[in-house]
Amino acid sequence: MRKWFVAACILLLFTPVFAANVTILQLPQGTAPTGVEPFETIQGGHSAYLTLNQMVGIVNIPLVCDGSTDNHDLIVAAYNTAVAAGGHTVLKFPASSQSCVTSTLSLQTNRTDGVSYQGQGKSSTTLKLVSGSSMCAIFLLRYADNTSVSDMTLDGSNCSANSNPVVVCVQCTNAYVENNTIINFTTLGAALNSVQTGAIRNNDISRPTTTAAESQAISVSSTLSTSTNIDISGNNVQNSIIEVNGKYTTIVRNIVNGSGFGALIAIDVDAANSAYATIVGNNLSNGVGTDVNGVAVLGIENGAPYSTIGSNTINNVAGAGISNFGSHSTISGNTINNCGTVTSGPSQNPYGIISVDDGLGHTGSNSSITGNFVANGAGNGCLYGYGENVAAMTGIEVFANNFEGALTGPFNVNSASVTRIWYYDQTYNRFNDRNAGDVTGTTVVPDAGASNNFLTGITPYGVITKAQPAVGNLSGVGTGVAPALGNGANTTGGFGVYTAPTTYTPTVVPGSGTYTTVTATGTYTAVGKLYCVNVTVTYTDVGTGTTNTNISLPTNVAGSTSLSGDETAVTGITLIAYTGSGNYIAPRSSVTSAPFVPANGAVIVLSGCYISS
Repeated sequence: MRKWFVAACILLLFTPVFAANVTILQLPQGTAPTGVEPFETIQGGHSAYLTLNQMVGIVNIPLVCDGSTDNHDLIVAAYNTAVAAGGHTVLKFPASSQSCVTSTLSLQTNRTDGVSYQGQGKSSTTLKLVSGSSMCAIFLLRYADNTSVSDMTLDGSNCSANSNPVVVCVQCTNAYVENNTIINFTTLGAALNSVQTGAIRNNDISRPTTTAAESQAISVSSTLSTSTNIDISGNNVQNSIIEVNGKYTTIVRNIVNGSGFGALIAIDVDAANSAYATIVGNNLSNGVGTDVNGVAVLGIENGAPYSTIGSNTINNVAGAGISNFGSHSTISGNTINNCGTVTSGPSQNPYGIISVDDGLGHTGSNSSITGNFVANGAGNGCLYGYGENVAAMTGIEVFANNFEGALTGPFNVNSASVTRIWYYDQTYNRFNDRNAGDVTGTTVVPDAGASNNFLTGITPYGVITKAQPAVGNLSGVGTGVAPALGNGANTTGGFGVYTAPTTYTPTVVPGSGTYTTVTATGTYTAVGKLYCVNVTVTYTDVGTGTTNTNISLPTNVAGSTSLSGDETAVTGITLIAYTGSGNYIAPRSSVTSAPFVPANGAVIVLSGCYISS
């Protein structure tokens, strides 16, 4: 997808206008006017205060909110007055029944103490572009460290078709766009470009209708430097998409409904800047038709290696539910309904999940695809549960998925593919194993149904063939005894069998010190060596255990994978726990990757699947 570049459009409009009737109240940490609550207006309604760990200026700007007067110079004057005073400043925009109109606010601070822009609530404060504006941006911020735009409606309806976002921060650190309504944008809604730590969260962002042309409600890009540690969560996006080019991006619990362009969530291919995306718990629906580039609209398109795509619900998309060309990624626990609704032509992509090699060095190789469910309502779309566009990819494991809802078959791959596909066969109530290259094993074993019959093969669809070979044709010539298939835990005759949900008590220990009161419960199910686990840990009293926490799994792990979850009682942060050898996991923040250190009263819930050694 196309990258946008906004740096060339930045204008530094520091107009030296006197901000009449604006006063600034500066208070050291821990001080306040007697009897005044935070953000309560004082001195004629033009000042308020906030107590932080630094000097704080709160400026209530007396705008003319009549739907037509351009307030640009008044806002810039208040901004300049506040910046000159030093300390972190909050510019407070008034509540009004009509829009507060402004031309583009191009602001640059080069300061670390920051300026924040705050309305009185989504339904109370509206900023709208002046009629005929040639730049779609209302807020165009650069080098604005420790900044935020919050609690207002931003209306880009008067833009004359420019590609800039309604609100954008470029080359910032700690930049946040939250609790806003953003409407009537042309191409881009909210955007962070080359930002180190930031968030776009809890916003309502919408276009009036879908479009096949480029349109991104939320955009993270890396045109000047790599954007890192960006949180995109809790947004409600209508008739547009989320697109990201950055590292360590978390995209969780968003609703994206309706788009005619690209993919409802798209992670760009960029070897230098795009990796380690976490896409979890999103609800995506109604990607319609074929876009301007001839692509049937996808649910999730991931080009970032080492990514986690889990527990998303994807409904009614024209192309594949999930398209992955980010290597070493984990795709698990997703539900996909009605994909591939474009049923003919070169853009047809009728797969629940497809692994892709784009021929340019970006490939879905070495990825794990487990525990996903592909279904169809009213007999539409999703011809296959899983597919690949070429046979050259390696190291892909596709196991324990339910692809029975696919209309034509559970998978469609080239016969030269080396991917192992282990899938559930509802007809025979069993798991089938497609071996590499569609080749079945040559070892034969006695058929329990008849002593003179022998198993000679299993087709890719699990159909058993039998024969009565001569003793000399058997492995172990001259003995007349065929060797058994390799056995292990939860197997019978070399085949994995299902183990019903089983409880176990995880062991929980700190990296150092001792917990006083910690309780843990866990359950798991197993099919062969595949274990799917749910763990809940309650840290009533952490005692001297003040470092990272370690939690045991039911068995040792073969290789590595990840579990995901949340802390639900104290901080609410999203967690990810990578497994290595042994049977312990150590949760980390999915945003910062810092080890999770529990506080008293913390409760964490983790779930995921792994292969037992």
